[in-house]
Amino acid sequence: MDRHLPSRPTAHGGCQTLLWIGPRDAKELHEAYDFCERSASQIAYRHSIADAIQRPAMSVDRILFARINRAPFDWRFANTVLSKTDDIRAACLIGSLCDGVPHNERFAISESNRLRLASSSADVNQKLLLIKSHAWNQSLPAWLDGTDVSQPIIATTKKTVAVIAATFAAAEPILDLISDLGHSVVWIRSPESVRVRNIDQVIWDDSLASPATFQTWRHRTESVATQKNTKHAWIASSPRIDQSDSARRAGVDLVLSKPFSCRALSQWLAEKESIREGGSRLQNTLAKRSKVAA
Repeated sequence: MDRHLPSRPTAHGGCQTLLWIGPRDAKELHEAYDFCERSASQIAYRHSIADAIQRPAMSVDRILFARINRAPFDWRFANTVLSKTDDIRAACLIGSLCDGVPHNERFAISESNRLRLASSSADVNQKLLLIKSHAWNQSLPAWLDGTDVSQPIIATTKKTVAVIAATFAAAEPILDLISDLGHSVVWIRSPESVRVRNIDQVIWDDSLASPATFQTWRHRTESVATQKNTKHAWIASSPRIDQSDSARRAGVDLVLSKPFSCRALSQWLAEKESIREGGSRLQNTLAKRSKVAA
């Protein structure tokens, strides 16, 4: 679980009752389910659409369909569940074996959205949101909270951020975003740079930081940590669960899947400033780096 994510929704617009339809125990879904269970005021679980129709849940304001493969999906019955009220927000969480769903089922998805938006009281938030399981942490929290996922969060405390990437072309979009948020940011081409000090947060791009073992990630995070509580994020293309776990166990706070959510990254940057260590810690770090430089 990404440690920066909120454990409860905001009081205003937050999810009251989430109806989860479909599998929840698959490895690539269980983190998302655990987050939903902690974040919604209450959660109703149904193992299938038919089960949801036979045992309707009360006072539902969020419905999430979970899918782990490309087995036939009954959109007609799904629309029956969604038509209970105009106030329901809906999402479909799809696993790694469902990559073709957005294209192959685009007509069914469009028809479902057309039916939902036909009501005069409906708005664009009632459109079905497709969420890929490896990127659930970029969309699911805001969807549950009822906040605008497209709006970045502006931090009141400015940070010093290092972006570690193989090329400037890979780093530039991240640099631009962070600077627009008001933070100081520097691009580093080597994870063992001896030219930086007092970095608050480090962002690793997979152009340089490819998926790796726990030991490799531990070496990476320690190589640029100039203060005890330096925070790390990793931005990668569709990282697998085991790859994300290795990074997290080594101290990476946030894993984002490309194309990543600006809001998710800005939320991580807006966290409370880490506590800087005293002179002895800095002297030890500089001594260690002097050996690396030699």
